[in-house]
Amino acid sequence: MNEPAAPFSVCFVVGEIFGLSAVGGGERQVGLLRSGLMGHGVGVDVVTRHVPDVDDAVVPDAAHVFRYEGQPGFRLRWLPAVTAAALQSTADVYYQRGMSILTIAAARAAGRRHVPFVWAASSDADADGVARRLRRAFVQRRVGSERGTLRSAAGALLETYLHVRTRSAARRADLIIAQTEDQATAIRRSLGSRVRVEVCPSFGPEMPATEDGQRDTILWVGANKPVKRPALFLEIARGGPESFRYVMVGKALDPDWASGAPVHLVDSMSPEELVKVYLKSHVLVNTSSVEGFPNTFLEAWSCGTPVVSVSLDPGGVISSHGLGWVCEDTARAAQVLRDTQGSTKVTDEMRARCREYVARHHSRDHVLELHLGLFAGLARSPVGESR
Repeated sequence: MNEPAAPFSVCFVVGEIFGLSAVGGGERQVGLLRSGLMGHGVGVDVVTRHVPDVDDAVVPDAAHVFRYEGQPGFRLRWLPAVTAAALQSTADVYYQRGMSILTIAAARAAGRRHVPFVWAASSDADADGVARRLRRAFVQRRVGSERGTLRSAAGALLETYLHVRTRSAARRADLIIAQTEDQATAIRRSLGSRVRVEVCPSFGPEMPATEDGQRDTILWVGANKPVKRPALFLEIARGGPESFRYVMVGKALDPDWASGAPVHLVDSMSPEELVKVYLKSHVLVNTSSVEGFPNTFLEAWSCGTPVVSVSLDPGGVISSHGLGWVCEDTARAAQVLRDTQGSTKVTDEMRARCREYVARHHSRDHVLELHLGLFAGLARSPVGESR
């Protein structure tokens, strides 16, 4: 007996979703969407970078997988290979998340095949105008510092040029998906009022069972990148109560860099191990200068762990839902730790709100239903009708 045909099909144009480096928040969100669509009978193709010695041992969970070759460096060189791989798909809709060379390739493939293109923002920085992106690139690459000034400046200029190209491609999307209303407003302001933008919240994690016990850990999760500003956590640890255990989880964290700070560094953890740490944490600390809607927030809140964030409040949800504290600087963040130390009433109430928020707004069934409706509508519509 033949299986019923899929209602429609989606081609995901991604990075290394089956490779070793596919561990970021954006990649996890794409993976959850891909598997959720397949679970509802949607046909899924994947265009992904070939990772030698890794992909050969992986059996992809997709109808078709089209791999492109790409080497580290200025990734605009990848454009012909990614576009060619994407054109092998016969899917009804192309989907790509985050601004990169992949955005250009997905837009080109969709245009040549006359099918809809969906672009999803992964960070508030995706809405940057050209001047703002150039300033951000110069700051993050420390242009003007004593080391590598010319090289840093060249990298910032190349990054900005690529941003110009990807903005143009994103503007051609039949649908843009934002993570929050604030992000949607910024995208419309940046790309123009004619673009169609819909808000779909991020997929939340499975809700773990809570545990009674001492929560004596102050947790930071991220990567050693300028945008994450990990050095700010060291300042908070030095100013916070000594009774807490300060833990940083992330790749490329140099022990010498944290020398003298009361901080325990962990290179990486499995998702299961990280949940156990969340459940023992008093709060999660965020120090990033820009994010989209961090997966780490949802992971922490699902464990009943509030967030102390230095300046960042995605969509205003921390303040509006009472899910933690938004602090103007590290001194205020350290003061929050001192004020809440040993306070069970405040934190117990907040922990319950955190779990309730994730269950109500970020359940996987709810988020998937929103995406299914948007994709189905595009697959049935003539190209350009939604613009």
